[in-house]
Amino acid sequence: MGPSAAILICDREELFRETLMNFLLAAGYQQIALATTVKEALRLLHQNQFDYVLIGNTRLLSLARRLKMIAQRLQPQARIVCMKSAWPQAFDETLCQRIVLKERIYESLLEVLETSS
Repeated sequence: MGPSAAILICDREELFRETLMNFLLAAGYQQIALATTVKEALRLLHQNQFDYVLIGNTRLLSLARRLKMIAQRLQPQARIVCMKSAWPQAFDETLCQRIVLKERIYESLLEVLETSS
């Protein structure tokens, strides 16, 4: 898909979201939407088409699971990429098609986006 792909980033950490958006813009991606909460991400999924949905850590695993299930139902073409911290936490790896460690996201995300199409 390349830089023409539409990307939704859902992560509760504002600095991380903004930095990741700027990183993707610098890489040539132009269609990027940001969501702080699962509720906000669901609203965006109802309003727009996305090629990638990047899901960050949420306080409740059930929220991430709900977001993934609804995203897949609304937009089956969208690839789900989970952004996970390296420190131990509750995380269901079956939620995502690809997993990227937040601590290494700038080293690996572009490759994941390019090879996930």
